[in-house]
Amino acid sequence: MDNTVFEVNNLDFSYGANQVIQGLSVKIAKGKITTLIGANGCGKSTLFNLMTKNLKPKNGGISLNGTDISQIKLRDFAKQTAIVHQYNTAPSDITVEKLVAYGRTPYHSFGITSDSKTDEEKIRRAMEITNITKYKDKAVSQLSGGQKQRVWIAMALAQDTEILFLDEPTTYLDIRYQLQILNLVRCLNRDYGITIYGSARHQPVALLQR
Repeated sequence: MDNTVFEVNNLDFSYGANQVIQGLSVKIAKGKITTLIGANGCGKSTLFNLMTKNLKPKNGGISLNGTDISQIKLRDFAKQTAIVHQYNTAPSDITVEKLVAYGRTPYHSFGITSDSKTDEEKIRRAMEITNITKYKDKAVSQLSGGQKQRVWIAMALAQDTEILFLDEPTTYLDIRYQLQILNLVRCLNRDYGITIYGSARHQPVALLQR
């Protein structure tokens, strides 16, 4: 039985005359952790942006549960996949809880929720899973790098999706926070069944020793 949830088929992409990806095909299995490892400039971030609808391929296709992602509206895509980018910014005064709450945006109409109880539950659960509840009233700017990364992951979890994209989630973190984030990612997959696709510059040993 094919348990593919995400499929890249014969993909080509170029930046002008510079061909970055050629004839690439890959399948992402449901309920698994898939990690693309490579040095800077090898096309990891380009593939990540193609798979998350931030870029469009020159040739080939990318499908989510059998549907080409070009045919999926961004709001519907956000209800199925959550994304944590390598570089993230937030207003200096925004609190942890407020930032996590933005994860519920795909379920709102014109910025208004129709189910505040569900929103509150998803936000609370996301903060508990990432162990940031104690920081909920603090400004995100006051947190350490590892704590901030947990907040961004919590915002993604608040979207309540089955798929989580992580673009180099441990880059620029010291080794202690790297291990904490990798263990959190492993927990999300093992305990909550989230399908995870991530990119990394080096082999994330803690993540792969499952």
